[in-house]
Amino acid sequence: MWNTGLDQRRQYRQRRAWINYPQQCRELAEAKTDPELAWLREAAAHCLQQALMDLDKACRAHGTWKVRFRSKAGWSPSFRFPDGKHMRVQRLSKRWAQVNLRKFGQMRFRWTRDLGGTIRSATLTRKGVHGDWYVSILVDDGILEATADPELPAVGIDRGVVVALALSDGRMLDEAFTTPDEQAAIVRLQQKAARQHGPRVPGTRGRNGRRPPSKGWLATQARIAKKLAKQRRRRDDFTAKAARALTRDHSLIAVENLRVTSMTRRAAPKPDPDQPGRSCPTGQRRSPA
Repeated sequence: MWNTGLDQRRQYRQRRAWINYPQQCRELAEAKTDPELAWLREAAAHCLQQALMDLDKACRAHGTWKVRFRSKAGWSPSFRFPDGKHMRVQRLSKRWAQVNLRKFGQMRFRWTRDLGGTIRSATLTRKGVHGDWYVSILVDDGILEATADPELPAVGIDRGVVVALALSDGRMLDEAFTTPDEQAAIVRLQQKAARQHGPRVPGTRGRNGRRPPSKGWLATQARIAKKLAKQRRRRDDFTAKAARALTRDHSLIAVENLRVTSMTRRAAPKPDPDQPGRSCPTGQRRSPA
């Protein structure tokens, strides 16, 4: 739906015309009657409308020609069900529950916390190409937005390379997101994938070197994605907890605009005038050959 709507918008822009979200929604209802577009009737109408709404916001913010098409290989699918009043959550056990989604049926999910409010919407998301599916339920808990207390102290934050966050009061906020054993397991899986029948012929470039990957290679990539997803969830958890603690204890937070990419980039070699053919030492460890 995203790619079809974006292609339609670009065709309109080529004719120096403009199509907006309400017009695309009206044409969506007409397109469902077309036999060639019968797949539109299989999805919930609200999910299709939400995709067009997100596309409209992206085009208005960045321009039609700067918004990109979504590829099947690199895009993590996400579907939003906005009709929260028709959803019913049922506890199955201590750790599991299920929720009914329109035209999707009953979906079983892991119960991590109480909802504590009225359901507004639910979003299904897949993390990564070979990742698992997650559901996030948006609820209205009735709590008003908190305001900053002016009596709380201010704090400055520097994003580090070795340490995640360095505060102006001397504190260091950091956490290990992986263990040496987990990192070694990822390296072994990556080496295994390099020996398998991958999507490219070794030593080739461009379209001519592409080939269908083997099932073993896809299975290895799925195992790698699961391990990397665990590290990503740990980073997200650390970020959320650190942000919560900082906003609770400080009235003003200042973040220095550091170029972390330039800070971690390897220094370019410079020729040594005293030793022809050699470079000046940069103080960095040489990468393995």
